[in-house]
Amino acid sequence: MKEKPIKVLLVEDDPESMDLVEQMLATIKEREVLSSPATSLSAALGMIKTGGFDAIISDLGLPGSDGLEAFAALHAQAPKIPVIILTAINNTSLALQAVRQGAQDYLIKS
Repeated sequence: MKEKPIKVLLVEDDPESMDLVEQMLATIKEREVLSSPATSLSAALGMIKTGGFDAIISDLGLPGSDGLEAFAALHAQAPKIPVIILTAINNTSLALQAVRQGAQDYLIKS
């Protein structure tokens, strides 16, 4: 019996970063990963309402939000879905704060 795919909400406003993350997810061989892109926080929040996501990968610098506001809104909307922050903001204090607030991980784009 084939396992169901992992559904990932990918919240990223930069098309190049979006493409790179989708390419990385496509290399996973153990299980199929289906990604759904959202280019703004408001779009992501609307998509969460339709449900079915197993994980969220999100940038912090999004149109309509900045810093941990994006994470806080996503986490509040879907507290049981793991949120992984993938951002260009290399700030140890911010990373620790995000993890303390419930982020599954804080990864730096490079």
